[in-house]
Amino acid sequence: MKFKATTLYNFKQQGLTLICFMVAIVLFTIALPLLGTLFTSNAQIYGATDLMLLFIIISFISGYIALSQKNFNLFMQNGVSRPTVISVALILNVIFALINTLLAQSIHGTLRTNHFRMRFVNFINDFYGPNSSYGNHNIVWRFLFILLVLFAIANLGSILGAFWSRFGRIPRIILVLLVIFTPTILMNVYRLLSPTAQAHVKIIIAQLIGIQAHSGIEPLITLLVIGLLTGLIVYVLNFKRELKRS
Repeated sequence: MKFKATTLYNFKQQGLTLICFMVAIVLFTIALPLLGTLFTSNAQIYGATDLMLLFIIISFISGYIALSQKNFNLFMQNGVSRPTVISVALILNVIFALINTLLAQSIHGTLRTNHFRMRFVNFINDFYGPNSSYGNHNIVWRFLFILLVLFAIANLGSILGAFWSRFGRIPRIILVLLVIFTPTILMNVYRLLSPTAQAHVKIIIAQLIGIQAHSGIEPLITLLVIGLLTGLIVYVLNFKRELKRS
């Protein structure tokens, strides 16, 4: 019963966070630009949103929520064992990584009106899809790749949850800003690079995790090991974690 209650509580919190995040995406990428067309005459509004970056951010936040100090204290005070809390957090990290991967892969294309165009992209597909220099990675390979990346990111969020209460107010604000803006800044810098420089970035990233032109499961194994190692760190950090003010 405690396992079920803990799972449902965390699932509701993380699910609500994901819903709010999706509403924010619709509001800021579609609703507000469309509203802007009502106040402009003959103006063309174009934009592009990288969903992969957004789901990296939400996965990190979701992982943090699973083991935030507030939730950890609540579970401990209600007699839930540490192994149960940790197991639930890791299981939900997998579940929400799967949900986010499905959303990242299913939402694509361009929304068009007479004066508005918004393109939804996924940089993993651009980097390692059929048309890239590291092409011939089919949709199943890319799906598993994204799933493992988001799982590792969620685990990093859970690791931060174990340390959060140790930071003061200013470091917390800095960390939140870094989580939100770093992926966006890096992606915008990448897009400002020349095509040659972009190709070098792709090669470097690919080589770091073992991707080759026709690579098979090697990069997926690398990401799986990273996910398992971060999961082990989550377990170690929380196994004897003390109750503290959040």
